[in-house]
Amino acid sequence: MRFVVCHARYHTRLEGLLTASNFVDVKLIGDPSEEQPSGRTLGELYAERDAPIACFSLTKEYRRALKAHCFNVVLEKPTEDELQTWLHKTAPPPALVPVVPPGRAFMVAAESSKGLMVFAEDAFARADDVTQRRQRFMTRAAQALLEYSSNPSAGRLDAYFNQRGICYASSGGVEFQYNVYHDGAPTDRPSRTCWHLKEGDRTTREDAARVYFHRNNLFGKSRVIVLYAGPHPSSGLIRTNVRFKT
Repeated sequence: MRFVVCHARYHTRLEGLLTASNFVDVKLIGDPSEEQPSGRTLGELYAERDAPIACFSLTKEYRRALKAHCFNVVLEKPTEDELQTWLHKTAPPPALVPVVPPGRAFMVAAESSKGLMVFAEDAFARADDVTQRRQRFMTRAAQALLEYSSNPSAGRLDAYFNQRGICYASSGGVEFQYNVYHDGAPTDRPSRTCWHLKEGDRTTREDAARVYFHRNNLFGKSRVIVLYAGPHPSSGLIRTNVRFKT
């Protein structure tokens, strides 16, 4: 655990910084007091007695009071850039996601989704073809889409996936068009999307992992449709099908 203590007027600004960088081990405390830590602030700090503390835009009297309590104040008057540098340098290593074959990870996600996560034909036929260093991303993407499938009111997708350490894009050189079939019969007009999760740019296709997906209301439920998972596909329009059976 690490703490950033600031005056309450800076809380919203710093909260955005922490959220954008996905610092999940940092506790931000916004204190309205000018000269002394509030009782609530002291209670939170005493609960993690030895945790490092960065002060941001706090008065000299406030910082002196923190040190009088023998807290571990490591930054007293950082600029915003200096604070970000400290946060990145002292961040713990990310928790390791077990690396299972990406195709298997997507199959497990589908089985766990209770029908809310469905796949186009051959959606992950090439999922295992990404380079080894991108396989962990594919596993994380499968888990993130599983979580998204049960959260239709997730809000802005860029923020939603950024909080999970995954890059989302809504446009690009690849577009998917899919038809939905029920018992062999088409159900509606084709849908199109460019939504995708990605890791790796300006590299080989196998090292540029991509997962294309969409959300659509199918048979009375909002479902996440995974259209493709694997190396960066060729640019242009790609047509595929999603098939349901009763």
